[in-house]
Amino acid sequence: MLRPYSYKFDGVNSYVFYTSSKQKYFFQFLDITDLYYHLNPELTSNVYEFFFFPEKTKKSKTDPRIAKTITIAITRLLKKNPNAIICFTCDSDDRKEDSRKRLFQKWFREFNTKSIVKLDKSVSSDEISLHRSIIFMKHNIDGRKNIEHAFFKLGLDLE
Repeated sequence: MLRPYSYKFDGVNSYVFYTSSKQKYFFQFLDITDLYYHLNPELTSNVYEFFFFPEKTKKSKTDPRIAKTITIAITRLLKKNPNAIICFTCDSDDRKEDSRKRLFQKWFREFNTKSIVKLDKSVSSDEISLHRSIIFMKHNIDGRKNIEHAFFKLGLDLE
């Protein structure tokens, strides 16, 4: 069975783990509840923006334990707070946003226990594509319809 890497809180705002090739990774759950409440006062869930990145970008082979580590961390947050909503945006700074979107979709298909819902939204212009997703427990107190409405109401305007 595939084991996740062990990770620990860095004492500030990130979690840290090291791969078997000594690559250091960070991930964060940034509380953006106030932003969502301001735009969607009908929601009662805590909302987090998820970030995930290596300390140094370097070409490396695919490591399935990274996927397992990230999905375990997300699942733990949702089990600890079953009414949380987790948002993430596929970074477009390096023009690899489409690859990231495919990778996260693959991870979701591989590790989802069917108790988690994922909604996606993509917006494109001539210069950029943005892919944004949210995940939440199927039985979130706000209900899928309200969460979906709030997610699409938030928008991703590129203008």
